[in-house]
Amino acid sequence: MSIKNTRLQTSFNKDVNVTLPFASISSVYFAAKDLENNNKLLPRYFYRYNMDSIQNYPEVTYDTEDYIFKVKGPTMKVYKMLLNPAFIQTAKELRVLTMRANGQYDEDEYEDEEPTTLSNQEFDNKIKNIVANSEHVQKMCSITRENFVIGEKISITPCGHLFKTASIKEYLTHYGNNCPMCRHEFN
Repeated sequence: MSIKNTRLQTSFNKDVNVTLPFASISSVYFAAKDLENNNKLLPRYFYRYNMDSIQNYPEVTYDTEDYIFKVKGPTMKVYKMLLNPAFIQTAKELRVLTMRANGQYDEDEYEDEEPTTLSNQEFDNKIKNIVANSEHVQKMCSITRENFVIGEKISITPCGHLFKTASIKEYLTHYGNNCPMCRHEFN
């Protein structure tokens, strides 16, 4: 699905520059929130914006001395990149690798760094699992973009969002500890 409103499309394609100090999860989250504050319609059109075009894809640079990511590109593409769990994980891993290579990474100092994922036990304790029924078939999993099927396992997050159980479990145990829809943290 694409966006037909040309003014809206123009605002989403306007170039932005984002600086992410320390490449931490919180800096990525705050950068995404800043983009939302400047354009309130970004979350609403998140799934409608067509990312297929590689034209004007965000440019990412990384300062290995100050551990700062710089992202430049169209507003919506930068926003979607920031909220992509793979980008967040890659940013964190690159920061840690660079700090280790520079001899500046102290395992004890970063041991209590903010958690990025849930354990399987935390997932089971925090996320309610149910079986999809007729009221769910008109709804769609935001991760897989597929409608729910009667009888399949689905999960409800504490913030009330529905996902296919296998998809949200993989997301929360491997990529992030927050809701992919509203960014509510589950710690």
